[in-house]
Amino acid sequence: MRQPSNFLILSIAVFLVTVGTIAVGCNDGNQLPTVPRVKQDTVSILQDSAILILKAPPFLVLIPASPNPAHDSTVIGFKTDRKIAFSLDLFNAVGKNVLGIASNEIADSGTHLFTIRMGTLSVGVFIYRLSTSFGTLSGEFVVQ
Repeated sequence: MRQPSNFLILSIAVFLVTVGTIAVGCNDGNQLPTVPRVKQDTVSILQDSAILILKAPPFLVLIPASPNPAHDSTVIGFKTDRKIAFSLDLFNAVGKNVLGIASNEIADSGTHLFTIRMGTLSVGVFIYRLSTSFGTLSGEFVVQ
């Protein structure tokens, strides 16, 4: 029996993270064994009697600045479904870091909001960047 490539196994695992029980076929038509789901954020696939377990990335959503445009202050934030390490920075339109809102902080699951006061910011467009080990998200707001 021809064994599926590691790339095929990894692709199937990533694709099926949200599936309960899986049975997948290989390019040659052979069927891999059915494997019950281990945990909500894990998927398992059998290959040569070994189990490959992949963690799904966290649910992470950036909350847009409100109000936008801002006059005195604006609120930005994010939501996550698990504990993560993060940094949150503010950049001006030319890319200069003008404010470190949070640096190497730990956030529990839930909603996290941050108020930015416009006192030291000039009129213009600003980009806020949320950096985690799972990736980077960014948004923008205008100061009037």
